[in-house]
Order: sequence, then C-alpha cells, then structure tokens
Amino acid sequence: MKRIINLLVIIIGLLAYQNSSAQYGSFGTTDAQTIGMGNTFGAAFGTLALGKNPAFLAYPRDTVSYFAIQVPNFELAVLQSTMTMEDFNKYFGNKESLVLDEEGKKAFFNTFDDNNGLYYALGSKLFALAWKPSQEIGTFALSMTQYISGNMNIPLALIDLAINGNAQGKTYTFDDMHFKTWWIGMTTLSYARDILEFDKESFIKSLTGGISLKLVSGYSYAGLERMNASFKTGENNVLDGKVDMLARTAISPDLQEDSMYKNEWYNVKMPGDFKFMPETVGSGFGFDIGFAAELSYNLRVGLAITDIGSITWDKYASEHSSNSESHIDDLLKKSQRDRLEALLSDSSYAVSSFSTSLPTALRLSLAYDLSKTVEAIPGDLTLLLGYNQGFNDSPGNSTDPRIAFGLRWQTSPNIPVISTGFTNTRAGDIVWTFGLGFSTSVLDVCVATQDLFTLLGSGGNPYASAALNFIWKINY
Repeated sequence: MKRIINLLVIIIGLLAYQNSSAQYGSFGTTDAQTIGMGNTFGAAFGTLALGKNPAFLAYPRDTVSYFAIQVPNFELAVLQSTMTMEDFNKYFGNKESLVLDEEGKKAFFNTFDDNNGLYYALGSKLFALAWKPSQEIGTFALSMTQYISGNMNIPLALIDLAINGNAQGKTYTFDDMHFKTWWIGMTTLSYARDILEFDKESFIKSLTGGISLKLVSGYSYAGLERMNASFKTGENNVLDGKVDMLARTAISPDLQEDSMYKNEWYNVKMPGDFKFMPETVGSGFGFDIGFAAELSYNLRVGLAITDIGSITWDKYASEHSSNSESHIDDLLKKSQRDRLEALLSDSSYAVSSFSTSLPTALRLSLAYDLSKTVEAIPGDLTLLLGYNQGFNDSPGNSTDPRIAFGLRWQTSPNIPVISTGFTNTRAGDIVWTFGLGFSTSVLDVCVATQDLFTLLGSGGNPYASAALNFIWKINY
C-alpha cells in the first residue's frame, strides 16, 4: 500500500508540470475549441477530431486539400472533487483552526456523498499532423500524446472516523474505496474519407468513415482491484476486523531510486528527478472507429467508439494483497498485537504481468447549423449536442454518462469566434464553458476555460481548466 501512496504523490506533483490536449476517456482532457463548446465535438474537425471521432478528420468536406500541424498546445490541470470550493474554503481555507460542534460535524459530513472522489486528467499533445491530398484519397493524420489521469473514491466510513472517531458498536465498511491512476503515451495513426454520397432528395446526404490505430506505452500504473474491509469495536474495546484487498502496480525504474528491483518496496523519485521520457513498463494497442453523416435540415451527426484495446504491464509489475481477520480483546498480548499488524499490512510480490483496459467510450454528437435555417442570424451559428458513455472505470473514464450542450458562433471573419456551453463533470456538477477563437487562412487559435463559474469566483467545485491551441494550416 505504501507503494501506491508514493505513486499518488508523484501524480499530484505532476499536476504542476503538465499541459493538456486531445480527447481521452469519457471525462478526460480535450482541446480548447471543444472545451469552449461545452465539450461537444460536432464541430471539431481536422486534427481536433483525433481521439473524439476520426471521421471528422475529413471535415470540412468543402476543403478539398490541406496540410495542418497542431502545435503548441497548453491546458491547465483538470482537477475535480465532489466537495465544492465554498465548502473547501469553509473547512480548510481558514487560518484559524475550525472547531466543530456536533451540528458542525454533521454539516461537514453532508458535504460528501456516496461517490465522493477526486478525479484528474491531464495530457500533453506533443504534435499532430494532418494531410488531405484530395477528397477522393482521404485524410491522414499522425499524433503523439501523453496522458496522466486517475479516479479515486474516498470511503464515507473513513470520513466518519476522521470527524467523529471510533464509535462503540458501529461497523465501519470500506468496500466503496477504489482508485486507479496511470501515466501512458499514445502514438496514433489515423485515416478518414467519404464512404457514400446520396441524392440531394435523400435524408442522408453523405457518409464519412474514419479509423485510428494506437500504439500505447505505459510508464506507471497503480490500481485497487478489490477492497472488502470492515471493523467494529464492541464492548470493553473488543475489536473485530477483516481485510480482503488486492492492488496492482507497475512503475518505471526512472520514477524510483536506483536499486535492484525486489519484492519489497523501493523509494520513489519526485518530479524534479524525471528524465524527459521514463522507461516503459507496459505496452498495448488500441483503436478508434467513427462515422459522420450530413443530413437534411442542416443537421450533422457523428458516432464513434474510442480507445478499444488494452495495456499489458509486464515490467516491474507487482501485486499487493491482504486477506485476514482479527479478534482482539487485549492489546497487551503480543500475539494479538501481531494479528492487528497483520490486518493493517499487505504482502507485496512480483508478478510476470497483468492487463488493464483502455478507457473505451461511446461518443455521439449532433450539430445543427441554425444560421442556414434563420437567414437573419449573421455569420455561422451552430448548435451542438454531445453524449459520452464510458464502458469501464479506467483512469479518465466513467460508466456515468456525460451530456453536453454548446454553440459556436462566428459573426464575421474579422471577429473572434465565440463558443460556450454546459456539461456535467465527473464529480456530478454542471460547469459553464467559454472560449474565444481566431481563424485565418494559415492559423487557427483558440483559448478556453472549462469552468467559467470558478474563473469568475462564483463558487463551484475546486476544479479549473484553461486551454490554448494553435493549428497551422495550408489549404491548396
């Protein structure tokens, strides 16, 4: 367990060092334009389509040939918690110590919920290249991206213990504790082209398809695979407890002190000691597949499944397990103290390998060009709807759906593109997004924030995200 805690220290330290871009997982990081539109991606074309729906790589369809490179890309840390910023400041932001009475303890406990957790997703897109030689040949793309992300859930029983202490006769259960965190890299090769053209009278005007193949490198992983733990204090301080736990880790030797790998724990380096790229300890393969269709009534729909695949961690892999029960009625006896120590400790041992799934997700997007329907609207105004559904709880992913509404409006070529929207976070809150962009014949620039409420200081969760993307392009 100490190994896992130390890895979490690494991850938290990395939050101050990383940039983000590219969609990853149902709640993962993305680009500035998509953030501004409420994390909808029905208008994310070219290199911005990577990781979302590879079919949109071929868009805009009226651009016959182009070459584009997306670099540099910046985004601040994405950090989400189920505790609101207002509550966080109330209980942890005071210089003077906050002493809680019974009512205060209840109020503090009620700031948490059954899914209390901490979620983060960061990435660094080193570059993305896209080339569309012609409409008939299609569009090719190559990108390299790094991701650090994690999902954690803090048991309510642990919070109860911290607030109220150990109540006699009460059973504390920690089965709802879970976490998974990793650092991985993806090299992605993508292709998209038009599949079918239909008659002008048809409801479906055109159908475009795309696919992305991903080579995955793993640098570190820590995950709690199983947790069944509880204890109860009875009369005369009799303690009954049980723990059935299994965790897995694989950590690059460049993230630890120089030493021979042993079954016991080794020290972990801090971020300042990192090489540019650590040695890989895992590898895998994944792919995205997507389709896009132009419909009647100025509608556009996209459907994709992303990150289908897995990672095999086959270097420096280890498991940490504990399976014991204890009945203690006299802590003065060494044999009973030993049983208590055994209950709270875990056994660590090397394994040949283990596998984890990529954050597979279903993505549905709908775009409606309102400005083509209402001629009085100046410029181009597009309304957007997005739905993301994760199929597992891999880092950056969730089986809870994410629904987003957004718009993108460019009144004229010389005025910034305005984008805004609303979406739910992994912590279950609604955020208001906003972005501004500039588009010329050679450069697209966009800056956005994912939580305008927090930026304006109006409360919300301790969650912040801002992004800046540059896309250099040549149309010919």
